[in-house]
Amino acid sequence: MSNYTFSSIKPLDKVSFLSTGFFLCVLHADKIPPHIGVLKDGLYYSLKAKGKDVAIPYVELLKVVNRKLISTLFVEMNKNVSNEVIEKVYGNYEKAIAYEASCLSPLKEIFSLGDTVQKLDDFLVGINHQGFIKNVYSLFLPEDYCKIPLYEVNEIHSRLEKLNSKLKIKHV
Repeated sequence: MSNYTFSSIKPLDKVSFLSTGFFLCVLHADKIPPHIGVLKDGLYYSLKAKGKDVAIPYVELLKVVNRKLISTLFVEMNKNVSNEVIEKVYGNYEKAIAYEASCLSPLKEIFSLGDTVQKLDDFLVGINHQGFIKNVYSLFLPEDYCKIPLYEVNEIHSRLEKLNSKLKIKHV
């Protein structure tokens, strides 16, 4: 059981900063489990129970974050990955499915992390160890926030099962 603590989190005070570079996006950073996506040169990618977001302009992501006051971390990465590579990896998935693929699955592929990485905190430990974390920025998080809440892998699968069952009910 791991629990990743950030050494420093800065408030995101200039959103246009997100239009270039490579960021890990942690939405609902204070919830169990959080949701993870990536932002590359202003385009957002994410695997969800409903499907996936591919090349969504960052301003659209920020509209939702601002409207719903979603607690969000933007982890600036020290890694060069092209949008083409990201789109290819996300192309390997249709949606997040319990026990098959979570929002973390494409990121493990992009960062060449194996199956031992099961949760966000494991992922953060792995990419920090490789020197990929440059800076961390926050929106709608308290000043004293410093770490991802502790949770277990089964909580990810339970959440995905719940979301997928809601989707099936809506489609009947």
